Amino acid sequence: MLKSLVATIALCAMGAAHAECFRDGSAVTLRGTASAQTLTLANGSVKTVSVLNLTAPICATENVDPKDLNQNTQISRIQVIGVPPPLGVLIELTGSLSTGNFTQYDAVSTAITVAKGRRIRSD
Repeated sequence: MLKSLVATIALCAMGAAHAECFRDGSAVTLRGTASAQTLTLANGSVKTVSVLNLTAPICATENVDPKDLNQNTQISRIQVIGVPPPLGVLIELTGSLSTGNFTQYDAVSTAITVAKGRRIRSD
Protein backbone atom coordinates (compact mmCIF):
# COMPACT_ATOMS: atom_id res chain seq x y z
CA MET A 1 0.00 0.00 0.00
CA LEU A 2 2.81 2.40 0.88
CA LYS A 3 4.53 1.65 -2.45
CA SER A 4 1.28 2.41 -4.28
CA LEU A 5 0.91 5.73 -2.43
CA VAL A 6 4.52 6.73 -3.19
CA ALA A 7 4.06 5.81 -6.88
CA THR A 8 0.86 7.88 -7.08
CA ILE A 9 2.56 10.89 -5.50
CA ALA A 10 5.53 10.54 -7.88
CA LEU A 11 3.23 10.38 -10.92
CA CYS A 12 1.31 13.47 -9.74
CA ALA A 13 4.57 15.36 -9.26
CA MET A 14 5.74 14.34 -12.74
CA GLY A 15 2.43 15.50 -14.23
CA ALA A 16 2.76 18.89 -12.57
CA ALA A 17 6.30 19.24 -13.86
CA HIS A 18 5.08 18.63 -17.42
CA ALA A 19 2.17 21.09 -17.38
CA GLU A 20 1.42 22.72 -20.73
CA CYS A 21 3.50 25.74 -21.65
CA PHE A 22 1.90 28.23 -24.02
CA ARG A 23 3.84 29.34 -27.09
CA ASP A 24 3.85 32.55 -29.11
CA GLY A 25 0.52 32.75 -30.95
CA SER A 26 -1.35 30.37 -28.62
CA ALA A 27 -5.04 31.07 -28.07
CA VAL A 28 -5.50 31.64 -24.33
CA THR A 29 -8.15 32.64 -21.81
CA LEU A 30 -6.67 34.26 -18.71
CA ARG A 31 -8.09 35.63 -15.45
CA GLY A 32 -6.71 38.41 -13.36
CA THR A 33 -6.94 42.02 -12.27
CA ALA A 34 -5.81 44.79 -14.61
CA SER A 35 -3.60 47.66 -13.54
CA ALA A 36 -1.99 50.59 -15.34
CA GLN A 37 1.78 50.88 -15.69
CA THR A 38 3.53 54.05 -16.78
CA LEU A 39 6.65 53.64 -18.91
CA THR A 40 9.26 56.19 -19.87
CA LEU A 41 10.47 55.40 -23.38
CA ALA A 42 14.01 55.86 -24.68
CA ASN A 43 13.02 59.13 -26.38
CA GLY A 44 11.76 60.52 -23.06
CA SER A 45 8.05 60.27 -23.85
CA VAL A 46 5.70 58.63 -21.34
CA LYS A 47 3.18 55.90 -22.20
CA THR A 48 0.65 54.17 -19.96
CA VAL A 49 -0.09 50.52 -20.71
CA SER A 50 -2.47 47.97 -19.20
CA VAL A 51 -1.07 44.93 -17.42
CA LEU A 52 -3.09 41.87 -16.36
CA ASN A 53 -1.97 40.54 -12.96
CA LEU A 54 -2.92 36.86 -13.26
CA THR A 55 -4.80 34.98 -10.54
CA ALA A 56 -2.40 32.06 -11.11
CA PRO A 57 0.89 32.02 -13.05
CA ILE A 58 1.05 30.36 -16.46
CA CYS A 59 3.97 28.75 -18.24
CA ALA A 60 5.11 30.45 -21.45
CA THR A 61 7.80 29.21 -23.82
CA GLU A 62 10.00 32.09 -24.92
CA ASN A 63 12.63 32.03 -27.62
CA VAL A 64 16.01 32.98 -26.18
CA ASP A 65 18.33 34.45 -28.83
CA PRO A 66 20.88 34.08 -30.39
CA LYS A 67 20.90 30.27 -30.65
CA ASP A 68 17.12 29.71 -31.04
CA LEU A 69 16.96 28.15 -27.59
CA ASN A 70 13.56 27.91 -25.93
CA GLN A 71 13.05 28.73 -22.27
CA ASN A 72 9.96 27.95 -20.18
CA THR A 73 9.08 30.83 -17.87
CA GLN A 74 6.40 31.24 -15.21
CA ILE A 75 4.43 34.40 -16.04
CA SER A 76 2.28 36.26 -13.51
CA ARG A 77 1.91 39.61 -15.35
CA ILE A 78 0.90 40.07 -18.99
CA GLN A 79 0.67 43.28 -21.01
CA VAL A 80 -2.78 43.87 -22.54
CA ILE A 81 -2.84 44.87 -26.21
CA GLY A 82 -6.15 46.38 -27.32
CA VAL A 83 -8.84 48.36 -25.54
CA PRO A 84 -7.73 49.07 -21.95
CA PRO A 85 -9.71 46.86 -19.54
CA PRO A 86 -11.37 48.10 -16.34
CA LEU A 87 -8.83 48.45 -13.55
CA GLY A 88 -8.93 46.78 -10.16
CA VAL A 89 -11.68 44.22 -10.86
CA LEU A 90 -11.45 40.52 -11.68
CA ILE A 91 -11.69 40.00 -15.45
CA GLU A 92 -11.26 37.21 -18.00
CA LEU A 93 -9.54 37.95 -21.31
CA THR A 94 -9.41 35.71 -24.37
CA GLY A 95 -6.95 36.29 -27.16
CA SER A 96 -3.60 35.48 -28.68
CA LEU A 97 -0.42 35.21 -26.60
CA SER A 98 2.70 37.06 -27.71
CA THR A 99 6.11 36.38 -26.20
CA GLY A 100 9.29 38.41 -26.50
CA ASN A 101 9.57 42.02 -27.68
CA PHE A 102 6.24 42.64 -29.38
CA THR A 103 5.72 46.42 -29.23
CA GLN A 104 7.72 49.54 -28.61
CA TYR A 105 5.85 49.80 -25.27
CA ASP A 106 7.21 46.56 -23.81
CA ALA A 107 6.14 46.62 -20.13
CA VAL A 108 6.62 42.88 -19.59
CA SER A 109 7.95 40.16 -21.88
CA THR A 110 4.56 38.56 -22.61
CA ALA A 111 1.28 40.05 -23.88
CA ILE A 112 -2.24 39.11 -24.82
CA THR A 113 -3.88 40.65 -27.89
CA VAL A 114 -7.46 40.68 -26.71
CA ALA A 115 -10.28 39.28 -28.86
CA LYS A 116 -12.89 39.43 -26.09
CA GLY A 117 -13.15 40.02 -22.39
CA ARG A 118 -15.60 39.96 -19.56
CA ARG A 119 -15.87 41.11 -15.97
CA ILE A 120 -16.07 38.25 -13.44
CA ARG A 121 -18.77 38.63 -10.82
CA SER A 122 -17.60 38.89 -7.26
CA ASP A 123 -19.82 37.08 -4.77
